[in-house]
Amino acid sequence: MKCKIESGQKDLNYTVYPAEKAPEGASRSFYIVAEDTAAKQSAKAELMVYLNINTHTS
Repeated sequence: MKCKIESGQKDLNYTVYPAEKAPEGASRSFYIVAEDTAAKQSAKAELMVYLNINTHTS
């Protein structure tokens, strides 16, 4: 999934998986992994923390 920032700065890149693919289980029907530095930084900002985006490389 690519998210475009309206200001034209960096795009944020994520991969979305079904919850069964989550390394430690997930309470949602999906699991999100941040794929680049900008996405990892955004995962810790404001309301994004509630999506429980994985920012670790495996």
